[in-house]
Amino acid sequence: MGFLSRLNIGPRLGVGFGIVLLLSILVGVLALHRLGTVNDATRDMATNWLVSMDALDDYRTDLAVVRDAEGAHLSAVQASDMAAQESSIKTALAAMDKSWQRHEPLIGDGAERRLAASLRTAQQAYFAALDRTLVASRKGPDAAQEGAGAT
Repeated sequence: MGFLSRLNIGPRLGVGFGIVLLLSILVGVLALHRLGTVNDATRDMATNWLVSMDALDDYRTDLAVVRDAEGAHLSAVQASDMAAQESSIKTALAAMDKSWQRHEPLIGDGAERRLAASLRTAQQAYFAALDRTLVASRKGPDAAQEGAGAT
């Protein structure tokens, strides 16, 4: 402080404002750096997470259509109604596959990839049971109950 006390008021104010200016620049640089980090996280969310969640939401919706059509198929009496439900199932399965293809490149490593693999395994088991259920449903109520018990 001895240095500043020897200076006149003008140079003291200049040193004080210079220090304030340097601190403001430092805060600005740090803020820009942190905004870059936030921007990167936002970009990742917009290009990865939201797209992935949208694809999974479509997948879930199409799976619900399959399950609804399966139930309607089981309660149908007319062959034409069963055929209509099978057509709905086929369309929904194709849409599910497209949704999964949109989601698959966005799957992360590690636990997320293992979870996706277990989902695909469960899906294959469900589709196999679905095929058996539809075959049994076409044969009549007694056979449909036996096929439905396998799901």
